[in-house]
Amino acid sequence: MAITFKVFLDERRKKKDQKYPLKIRLTIDRKHREFHFDIRLEKFIGMLNSKE
Repeated sequence: MAITFKVFLDERRKKKDQKYPLKIRLTIDRKHREFHFDIRLEKFIGMLNSKE
């Protein structure tokens, strides 16, 4: 039984405050389910991918 999870911003649902809802996708034996929280974050690019 393999269990994996992914934390991500749902970029399909941009809110009025220009933030995205935080979601978690849980997968158990190829069946997945998404959980949403009342947390909204701004999207940022480049901080994790920078080559220093």
